[in-house]
Amino acid sequence: MASYYGLALAALQLGDSATAADAAQKARRSSQAPSPMLDKLVAQTRFAAARNDAERAEAVALAREATVRFPLSRLTAMNYVDLLQRNEQHDLAVAFLRDQLALSRSDPRLYELLARSYERLGKRTLQHQAAAELYLLVGSVPAAIDQLDKARRAADADFYTMSEVDARLRQLNQQLREHREQLAREGRTPPPDEDKRGRR
Repeated sequence: MASYYGLALAALQLGDSATAADAAQKARRSSQAPSPMLDKLVAQTRFAAARNDAERAEAVALAREATVRFPLSRLTAMNYVDLLQRNEQHDLAVAFLRDQLALSRSDPRLYELLARSYERLGKRTLQHQAAAELYLLVGSVPAAIDQLDKARRAADADFYTMSEVDARLRQLNQQLREHREQLAREGRTPPPDEDKRGRR
């Protein structure tokens, strides 16, 4: 199994997708236990080797089946989203990512992928809203506020979404003001991006 797995990875990196797909399938057949890692590799190599839309759809379906077999596996979830996006199935990617975010909102990668699919769908408010949550998770409130400003200016979402954007923007601006006031009381200077945001 290990030999076939290594061969599949090497062939994939060299662009020999047919050899990669064959070796990945042999690696999975050689394994005695279910493996999200092997399922990911099989779907990935099958997608790379696909010659038409039907074969690409089959590879995406394999990735989807892996998420059902391993519902807690981040590896299979990310692989499924990756193949959906590469296959330009962004509506399905958004639906799946929103389900994942309903389980956990602490993974910035999910918001990054969500923003990417919204961008490809031309949904700019939702794209910037997702990007704002990404920036919050990595600790940049000013960047999150900037994204929400862009979301509000795009104004291409429904009333409920725009209300969410406005409420989140008010919350973060208040949070940033309180943070700057705390720094001022302590005699410290805010970072340049925070200072610029505070003067806007």
